[in-house]
Amino acid sequence: MVLLKIATLAAVCVAAEQPDDLNLLQSSIQREAGKPVNPGMLGCDITGKLQFGVDVKDAMMLADPPKNKDKVPGKGKYAKALAKLDIKAVEKDLTDLMTANFDYWPNDADYNNYGPFFVRLAWHCSGPFRGTDGQGGCSGGRLRFEPERSWPDNTNLDKARTLLAPIKKKYGDGLSWGDLYTAAGSIAIQSMGGPTKPFCFGRMDDRDGKKSDILNEPCKDPDGKKLLNGQCVGPWGQSTVGLIYVNPEGPVDNDGNPRVDPSLSAIDIQDSFGRMGMNAMEIVALIGGGHAFGKVHGACADKGPGDAPATALASKSCIWSGTCGGDGKGANTVSSGFEGPWTNNPTKWDNDFFKGLLEEKWEKHKGPGGHWQWQTANRTSTRKTNIRLTSDMALVHNPVYKAMVEMFAKDQNTLDNAFAHAWQQLTEAGGTWSTARKCQEIPINMNGKFGKPGPKDWAAWFPRPASATQSLPTLTIPPHPQGN
Repeated sequence: MVLLKIATLAAVCVAAEQPDDLNLLQSSIQREAGKPVNPGMLGCDITGKLQFGVDVKDAMMLADPPKNKDKVPGKGKYAKALAKLDIKAVEKDLTDLMTANFDYWPNDADYNNYGPFFVRLAWHCSGPFRGTDGQGGCSGGRLRFEPERSWPDNTNLDKARTLLAPIKKKYGDGLSWGDLYTAAGSIAIQSMGGPTKPFCFGRMDDRDGKKSDILNEPCKDPDGKKLLNGQCVGPWGQSTVGLIYVNPEGPVDNDGNPRVDPSLSAIDIQDSFGRMGMNAMEIVALIGGGHAFGKVHGACADKGPGDAPATALASKSCIWSGTCGGDGKGANTVSSGFEGPWTNNPTKWDNDFFKGLLEEKWEKHKGPGGHWQWQTANRTSTRKTNIRLTSDMALVHNPVYKAMVEMFAKDQNTLDNAFAHAWQQLTEAGGTWSTARKCQEIPINMNGKFGKPGPKDWAAWFPRPASATQSLPTLTIPPHPQGN
């Protein structure tokens, strides 16, 4: 989700342990591009161990199948394996991982906690769901395949998937990739004191990313005319193909550049999130609640994160190998190109995001990554290191959204309940579920606050998909005023 750029990037390369797999994908991509096939092995000198002593190279190959397809169990086999899955053991292994630290991808970029990174992973895996036609969602675990894994908004989420690969290896068929990605985000929120409803397991994985191809198509208007990327309308869920939801700098103008205008961004947000089936309270709770954690990464301008997986596999380069500061890790991370945390306690759940929106005067400026972002006008404020995106500022430039911001700033309990509901809706929408679905009894650190899910409770969170032919409002961007 562009609105939840809380992950980190790293200088990491794909290591080849299965040259036939790599050569197959390289050949396919290069042949399509009209380039000669390079039969050599892809890779950089990556060494080290991850959780349970799993070799980094093995984890990378498991997390990003170079063939762009993977073996998955059938319905019956998965149901039997899921029935044996030890949820408590998965909880513990994920919780332990949050504050572990591995040289492959150090957690110091996110305040010595992988939790914010995994929140972003869960959000970005789930975010492509669109209520317009029911496509997308994290069920299927297609984020590990093309096209989603190479979307600009998913930069370096390969690192998060690699960090989780040892847990997948440990539990095998009983723990699907779709469950692992969303469980990691939910357990991360719970471990940082945040509210979720009991997490449920049972998302069935896909063997490839073909179901995401429809999400990757260039957007068109109802008459079939190609639209500028950034001005997509329904049935596309996001405004920009390759991003989750909206452009954080503001809606894309006819010249292809963002309009740094919070009032226009509010229109963009309402349109895009509405296609997903979310109402105003869910929208504001998700944006502000998600931004209670972590930061955005844009340590320097004119330095990209490196090649996306599709390009890297074809050209023998390294997947998203950062070029800022030499290694692209930690303080040198570049992902979205924005830089800074939203709050002073990025690994602790609270409502300070909303308080800061109301208590501070914010002004736009160019961040170190070269993008427009917002800082406090008072440069001696206790929040002087905090940032806001134009899409954050939009929440106080829409009267309905602002009312929600004011409510959440005053009442933590209301925010807790709204976020828990919206997070479950986000992470459970779309896809195929096993009949052996099973849930946490009580989320960790929740003390029973949100209780146990009833036998039909989970189904109520699915947005009702609109007809694929339903007429949806389009975003009309006013012309640039002179001198702006």
